[in-house]
Amino acid sequence: MDSLKEALQQVEIAERNLLDAQGNTDPQHFQRATQDVHYAQTLLNSIHDTMLKANQEDQKEYHRAQERMRLLEEALASL
Repeated sequence: MDSLKEALQQVEIAERNLLDAQGNTDPQHFQRATQDVHYAQTLLNSIHDTMLKANQEDQKEYHRAQERMRLLEEALASL
């Protein structure tokens, strides 16, 4: 499923950029991480209904990505 793959890739990008922002005091890094986290969540939200009908493996991937996003949002809030 291409939309799931895109969402998973964006979660990875958001995670990398958030880690970068944590180690850097430059406001641009924080802004980039914030945008990436929000975009990744938007992509995951957009495929929510599709995932209800997806195969079990895709559903597992989706739920893992949702959990990663929860952790990323918590980390972002702590910056």
